Amino acid sequence: MGSSLPLPSGIDGESFAQFGDAVTHALLGLAIAFRAVARKAIDHFADQLADGLEFGLAEATRGACG
Repeated sequence: MGSSLPLPSGIDGESFAQFGDAVTHALLGLAIAFRAVARKAIDHFADQLADGLEFGLAEATRGACG
């Protein structure tokens, strides 16, 4: 009776832990990508706002005659 039988894959929990690590890694990658895209959109909006304020304060150029 003292003989040990080989455990099928997954019973020792190692494959489940590896799957959990893969899921965590994928979610971290998605979070980083989402943050980069969101930051780019916010920067673009801030640039548009600054340009609008700058052009709103601009005066028309005067011609040589006037």
